[in-house]
Amino acid sequence: MSVSPPRPELTAARALQRRLERLQACESRVLESGELRPTAYPPIDGVENLRLAGVMPSCPEAGTETFLQGHWLRRPTPCLRLELGLDFELGGRRLGEVWQRLQSQGSSLFADDESVEPADGLVFLDTETTGLHVGMGTYVYLTGLGRLTGQGFVLEQFLLPSPAKESSYLSEIAEALQQASGLVSFHGRGFDLPQLRARFQAQRQVWPEQLPHCDLALLSRGLWKASFERHRLKDYERHVLGYQRRDDIEGAECPQAWVDFLTRGVCHDLRRVLAHNALDILSLAFLSAVFLQRREQPETAAECFGAGRLALSRGAVETARHHWLCAARRRAALPQHHRGPSLWRLAQELGRLGESAHARSLLHELLEVDGFAEAARHALEEL
Repeated sequence: MSVSPPRPELTAARALQRRLERLQACESRVLESGELRPTAYPPIDGVENLRLAGVMPSCPEAGTETFLQGHWLRRPTPCLRLELGLDFELGGRRLGEVWQRLQSQGSSLFADDESVEPADGLVFLDTETTGLHVGMGTYVYLTGLGRLTGQGFVLEQFLLPSPAKESSYLSEIAEALQQASGLVSFHGRGFDLPQLRARFQAQRQVWPEQLPHCDLALLSRGLWKASFERHRLKDYERHVLGYQRRDDIEGAECPQAWVDFLTRGVCHDLRRVLAHNALDILSLAFLSAVFLQRREQPETAAECFGAGRLALSRGAVETARHHWLCAARRRAALPQHHRGPSLWRLAQELGRLGESAHARSLLHELLEVDGFAEAARHALEEL
């Protein structure tokens, strides 16, 4: 008797369920353990070296390692401060290039909001929490804030030393954001910001709602939707930024690292969480610059397709037309996994813009694509 292999979607669902169970177990330990001790500072002090779990795809076996050196600051709550010069490189790009791009185009991440100052006022934000749901019982135990200036990149990582210190921990985060003109996050609209708002509310403090916010995950997906199938930050690191993580701590393990620090003073995995958070924030800065560049000057057929969609959303019809015509001319290079949807959208949009010859050519091609033949036939009759 043959047994059918499990469907991929069911396997993924079971994996997600197991991850959620692990996160909830970690949260229960934080809330119910009687072993919690109010640690004023982590048992690590002075200079801290964080190992970034990243290797360059060009030599994946070489095991290239990058270390960031920071200093623990003696504040009411622990804060690890790291400073990087503009010559710091990731994936063959320098922070100096990121600075120049954000200086000239950074405000366009916020729909050209005039209140957003170029580069200097931008803060790249990423958090680590004890759970996925928003509400009482989920702690934001690590908040990283990165700023890029003409002198370099400054990253401050605020660590919650115990639940009893949360009020002062949040106060320091609010103070650090006073000079910010805008926030950049990855999935922050649905995760990081709601989590922080909930904790500020629980401590009867006010989250700075006036700060403009850019969720780079949404913009990036718009540009690179047709370029690759998955859209996690690590996917953008690999496909867009030119590096990938190795031996990085898994997200499901991060809450346990904080629990081990609280209950036993164990810091090995906490250091891995700090490095994970630091790389998330650095990747945000680099991805912001590359997004701004490729949105205006797409390099592939799939990027031309995405740049056209983004241009239309801004009301730049002629720019959208230019990018879509480029995508149509280079359509043979469209990724196979998104070829049908891309050709269909291009045919529809170019048809609306009066580019009938290009639209007809695309529809004829769709007659040979599974799942689109019938719709293409009807569209050709109406064109």
